[in-house]
Amino acid sequence: MNQTQGDTAEIIAEEYWGKKGDVDLFIFRKRLAAPSDTPRPVLFLVHGSSFSARTSYDLEVPGHGEYSLMNVFARYGFDVWTMDHEGYGRSTHTDGYSYIADGVEDLKVAMPIMEEATG
Repeated sequence: MNQTQGDTAEIIAEEYWGKKGDVDLFIFRKRLAAPSDTPRPVLFLVHGSSFSARTSYDLEVPGHGEYSLMNVFARYGFDVWTMDHEGYGRSTHTDGYSYIADGVEDLKVAMPIMEEATG
């Protein structure tokens, strides 16, 4: 699918939750609503240590064009995923600092959820 074909298609958003011990992890997905005979390639966007997933990849600025990277890649035909790591966005905030190794553990929770949803 090219960008032009995806411009008019509806994008659907879905929320998921994962569990890492006592920590709830928010997982978010966007894709075209139009059915597809073949699986779409998956793109999983991982945020850094400054902003949560939605403010990094799904920013909406009404009246100022497209700022959502998730929407752009969904229109290109990707099944786009992201998540808030522990301590960010809608995921559980803890007293500790989230290191790269902690982020890997968060991704280990998200991957089976994504794999089940995408087949």
